[in-house]
Amino acid sequence: MDLSYAQIKRLYKKKKYKFCTRTYNLNIFGIRDLCSEKDTFNDFVGVAYEDDLCQKKVDLYPSTTDPGLHYLRNPLNKDGTIIMLEGQYKACYKLGIHGRTGLYPYKALEQCGSMDYVRDNNKDDKYDIDISKKITGVFKTNLHRCSKWKIESGGCCRKLCCGDMRRLQCYRGRSYLR
Repeated sequence: MDLSYAQIKRLYKKKKYKFCTRTYNLNIFGIRDLCSEKDTFNDFVGVAYEDDLCQKKVDLYPSTTDPGLHYLRNPLNKDGTIIMLEGQYKACYKLGIHGRTGLYPYKALEQCGSMDYVRDNNKDDKYDIDISKKITGVFKTNLHRCSKWKIESGGCCRKLCCGDMRRLQCYRGRSYLR
């Protein structure tokens, strides 16, 4: 997939999203593949920004923005597996830690602001998105790397390969934390 800065800016305008233009003020976005193939990197996380030379850039990273099959069948929460809804969520990530309560916590972009979701609790293999059951809150759907052994997610709907994650954290470290 090849997208230009101008194309991303037009998409933001079409959706009535605010597009940030200051140096390293990142526009982080996800592109979800509608075919809903499970446990694959069939989606993208992108970053549109201006660097310190005022060059307009877009970087796209293969990722998954959907919960994995394991977690659809075995939700981490009694109310069901969380699925992030489409929308703009400004200033919702900070440099932080993923897996804070587990054995192997690591650096990630940690959710710090409210986002909109639905919960899927029928434990089948389909993403059931019923907008009438929308919930809003901070549920720690972090933007983090995956392991070599599994790519599915229990709700952290934006997950990248390890090298790409380090690069994204580097941007975020230079950007405005709003």
